[in-house]
Amino acid sequence: MKASERTIAPRQPASPGPRAAGRPISGAASPSAPVQGLPGVGPRRAVLLGRLGIVSLGDLVCTLPRSYEDRTRVESVADLVPGRSATIQVRVERSGVRRRPGRRTDSVLQVADGTGSLAVVFWGQGYRARSFPPGTELLLSGAVDRFGRVITMSSPNAERISPGVPPELGLLPIYPLTEGLSQSFMRALLKRWAPIVAPALPAIVPDSLAAALALSSLPAAIASVHRPASLEAAVAGRRRLALDELFLLLVAMAKRRQERTQRHQGATLRPGRRFDAARKALPFALTSGQETALAEILADLARPVPMHRLLEGDVGSGKTVVALLAAMAVLDSGCQVAFLAPTEILALQHARVAMKLLPGVVPILLTGSAGERERRSGLGALARGDGELAIGTHALFSAGVQFRRLGLVIVDEQHRFGVREREALTSKGIEPDVLVMTATPIPRSLCLTAFGDLDLSLIAERPPGRPESRTHLVAPDRRERVLSFLTERLADGEQALWITPRVEADPGGELAAAKVRAEELARHPLLGRHPIGLLHGRLPGSVKEAVMARFRSGQLLLLVATTVVEVGIDVSSVTVVVIEHPERFGLSQLHQLRGRAGRGSRPAHTILLAEANLDPEVMDRLRAFVGTQDGFQVSELDLAARGPGALLGPDQHGFGGFRRFDPIRDRDLIPKSQAAARELLAQDPELERSPALGAAVAEFEARLAASAVTGGAG
Repeated sequence: MKASERTIAPRQPASPGPRAAGRPISGAASPSAPVQGLPGVGPRRAVLLGRLGIVSLGDLVCTLPRSYEDRTRVESVADLVPGRSATIQVRVERSGVRRRPGRRTDSVLQVADGTGSLAVVFWGQGYRARSFPPGTELLLSGAVDRFGRVITMSSPNAERISPGVPPELGLLPIYPLTEGLSQSFMRALLKRWAPIVAPALPAIVPDSLAAALALSSLPAAIASVHRPASLEAAVAGRRRLALDELFLLLVAMAKRRQERTQRHQGATLRPGRRFDAARKALPFALTSGQETALAEILADLARPVPMHRLLEGDVGSGKTVVALLAAMAVLDSGCQVAFLAPTEILALQHARVAMKLLPGVVPILLTGSAGERERRSGLGALARGDGELAIGTHALFSAGVQFRRLGLVIVDEQHRFGVREREALTSKGIEPDVLVMTATPIPRSLCLTAFGDLDLSLIAERPPGRPESRTHLVAPDRRERVLSFLTERLADGEQALWITPRVEADPGGELAAAKVRAEELARHPLLGRHPIGLLHGRLPGSVKEAVMARFRSGQLLLLVATTVVEVGIDVSSVTVVVIEHPERFGLSQLHQLRGRAGRGSRPAHTILLAEANLDPEVMDRLRAFVGTQDGFQVSELDLAARGPGALLGPDQHGFGGFRRFDPIRDRDLIPKSQAAARELLAQDPELERSPALGAAVAEFEARLAASAVTGGAG
């Protein structure tokens, strides 16, 4: 993007509402009329516009510029400053073609305006010399460079000026294009049709909501987006268009919540003697954050609507204890509980904790390595209702797992599961209550929380006595210093984890592999004196458990592993985590791995061994991660990079159908919009009094459903 362009709009064009067949009638401005048949838009151009999502007139006028070109000031050649962008009006004095190796040709122009002259080069565009012969008047916009004593412009935006016709100045929109369409064509099309179509766009957002958010009417916003008086006006116009999209989403989500409520058959919560006994048997006092979170969850469980709550707290903050106490309250009410964990190690840990903290409860453990007899016995107990609490991994999704009355689903480390996987488990009940837990909510969950479809309980305080934790971004040339530091820590009785992205070496040997690294570290003259273990997901369950038992007991001081240790490792003497190729991991993974250290009383260190030649954006992302210890901030970094995913569909990344609304820039629009959506549905549940909104919501959901067919499984 040129220095003179400033992006203020999302990535894609948008549709304002339902499309309908028919051709525009002269003088009419139906947003549903097709663009094919407009002056200058024949079948070929209609196909090209369709690639941009522009089929109707409504699509056209709601297409947002991706940026703007600042033509508010035309400078003279004599005033140009190298390193800055500028707009100049000049006359072509000479034009020619320069050939380069590989048959590439450049157009080279000499232009002047009476105050001076400069060279203009259009790289790889040999045809420009023919288009701009000597005598042509041009308006050029671009960055100014200096080569020796020669002032130049490289591949600027160039517009021919007709004699006697003043050039178009101001902030000019830069629209998304596809091959075969030009900016001049798009600008002319929007300049003609936006003022005509905008007044006829269907009313989606209540006027009172737009006024409460200090936003303009939709026609005024359309004008500000396509012909802004200032950059601030363009921003305000985009936000008004974003409000329409946001409101559609919030109404659609509120309707789905209504439907879930109608299907919900959860128990009337009656925490009884077993819950009270579990509370009294705790070997520690709950923190204030845990108490608040538990109270919020119990209040949800007592309501006649299904709970959808995110329990967020830093690693080691005590989320599992809160979840198990909530589970005991549900068991007291005669319902069953399913507790989903992403790894066998974590499932076993949860089972041990449940047996310790929940008197009289014997959890049924369902994992991939469970024996057939044990599995059949557990499945039978769950189907009869004798089994109250099932704890397991992906094995809980299988068709053979049936519950008599599933009342609560708990999903631990929810970022490790896809949307369809979670739905496979909740479908084993009739809209059961759902509690998801994480230290780093995925972008999708972060947005669902913001939009009100996922309520939030936050355990904000650090665990009592939690030591200082530092994260270091280290270049490969400091590897020996890392090994020396690690040797000192192990010699002092501490333990460490060394994380690699692969189990075995890849063909090119570019990525660190756990097997190779364990052998290398064992041969190290100093580090090799300490017992080193190896753990990865391809090991049999019994071997993994044996390795973990040795690590927990301190027989192994250094454990080389893959992300199988991302969750479920709770060893208080681990003080160092070394992560190779951190760019290969998601930020949530890095935060979880970082949380494996510092669970005792000693300071913790996370060392990211990054390559020196990483992309600058990747390095910025890693530096931002180093700068925060907060799981929600980590998730916001992920949200900015990956997008929220399809909030009404399966995708957990990407921009989820958003074409105008930005979940970060426009988050301040959410609270009042959410309240307005709920109030509207409370008064008109079927949207009978708002037919345009109802039709737009239906199309919005259909578009997301269509994208879900081709989207990922989350």
